[in-house]
Amino acid sequence: MVTFDLETAFVYPFRDRRWTEKLLIALALYLFLYLILPAFFLAGYLYRLAKGVLETGEAHLPDWDDWGGDFRRGARALGAALLIASPVLLFVVLWLVGVFGSVFAMEGMEEAGRATPTLGFMLWGMFMLGSMSLTALLGMVLGVLGPAAWMHVVATDRLNAILDVSGWWAIFRAAWAEFVVATVLVIGLRMFVAYLMQTLFWLLCFGGFVLAAIPNLYILLVGLYLYARAYRQGAARLASQRAEASA
Repeated sequence: MVTFDLETAFVYPFRDRRWTEKLLIALALYLFLYLILPAFFLAGYLYRLAKGVLETGEAHLPDWDDWGGDFRRGARALGAALLIASPVLLFVVLWLVGVFGSVFAMEGMEEAGRATPTLGFMLWGMFMLGSMSLTALLGMVLGVLGPAAWMHVVATDRLNAILDVSGWWAIFRAAWAEFVVATVLVIGLRMFVAYLMQTLFWLLCFGGFVLAAIPNLYILLVGLYLYARAYRQGAARLASQRAEASA
């Protein structure tokens, strides 16, 4: 049975007495993620938030009082995210190599008179369609499994916990419905915001970029809580199953 406290997921960022100050700092870092360094601090802060949910089951916005610790935790969090995304990134690199390679191969074959342009374009189109479909499928799979693996790193405070596939997979299996629902909800919210911001961007220009960061940061906080709760529920169910099996 799927158990979610959606009300808490959507309102907890505003229950803190200093939520305005805390979220403004997070928003400022979010706006400058492209500078790389702010990403470490924000990721470390979100790491602390997720850790709190895993340990207590409740979500609270941490104080911005441990910048050095947040940087170290952020490095671990971003490293885990990069490892999770690495299969898709590798596939994209191979896809790009294949695209450019096929273009050069087509040109060489056409110059040698061994293939017609039509055949070359057909082969290139088939390769593009197939590789894009596989990349999208792999991305969807990692989009569901990735949060469980990332939360496993947070729960253990070890980056190499990402390699403990049997550990986080067992927890994912125990709460797979919660992880899937959380993923669908997060993706749906992001698609809605993207559509809305695409409409408003041309009216607001740079202001649209700033405006888009607000709901995207909010969705990040909502999703973080949902995934942390799913992991916590999965771990509790797994422990209960093992206790029953040993009884």
